[in-house]
Amino acid sequence: MSKVTDHLVLVVNNGDISAWHLVAGKNPKNILIQGETSFSIKSAAEITSALLDIKDNIEGIGLSIDCYHWLADRHARRQLTDPRYLPDLFGERFDWQLVSLDWLAVRFGRKATDLSSHFIEQELLPWLITADDAAERQQMKNTLEFEHASESERLLNERIVMEQENRRLQEQNAALRQVDKERLVTYLPALFSRVFTILGTTDLALLCGSVEPLSIPNPYPEPSTEALRVLQRQFRSLPQSAQLEIVQLVQDLPHRQRLTVRPEMRELIYELEG
Repeated sequence: MSKVTDHLVLVVNNGDISAWHLVAGKNPKNILIQGETSFSIKSAAEITSALLDIKDNIEGIGLSIDCYHWLADRHARRQLTDPRYLPDLFGERFDWQLVSLDWLAVRFGRKATDLSSHFIEQELLPWLITADDAAERQQMKNTLEFEHASESERLLNERIVMEQENRRLQEQNAALRQVDKERLVTYLPALFSRVFTILGTTDLALLCGSVEPLSIPNPYPEPSTEALRVLQRQFRSLPQSAQLEIVQLVQDLPHRQRLTVRPEMRELIYELEG
């Protein structure tokens, strides 16, 4: 029958040190320091005092320690890695390992500032001495599989969102092209005389990104003077970007030389074309 391994774990967090005796299959046992469950250490002298008391206590109850562990936060690790702060009180057998509490917090899905004494005693310390390696490996495998499944689900959800956004943009683009058609049909007669007798409906549709000819009667009736004034006033109220879109679309066509600008819009059209 193999010998039971005794562990001494010294936990240093937020300026306090606590000591624990661990044996596989048993609950962690707190080793008192100066009669308390934890002890404040703010200097090398206090660390030495705490270690001396821990040593006296484990010897006093006849414990034989096989493995020594330090679990320390960032500040404490700077101290413990300095030989001046860590006296060799346990002799040559004091073969210890220093583990980052910050790293352990991430492993357990917690913040470094959220490591309560209850969590350390009930979850963290038992994890250190898991007796059944196979069970631990299975737990790690289950964790990895869960993380993989979660990542796959996240990627699938992202893909669904991207596809939905792509469809939305396609619909939006189609809607914008439709707006362009409506603007052309609405405002071109207010800018140019007899415009649809020169610009064919098929050409206009192609310019708007559509293969379907625009539904414009032929011949197209010239708007009344009153309608022209309203449409011209509305065109002047459009954002300049919308005005440019219409005017420059026509400006780049060979048909432009054959189009006659209405006199009341001539100054604005030339300005936009320029």
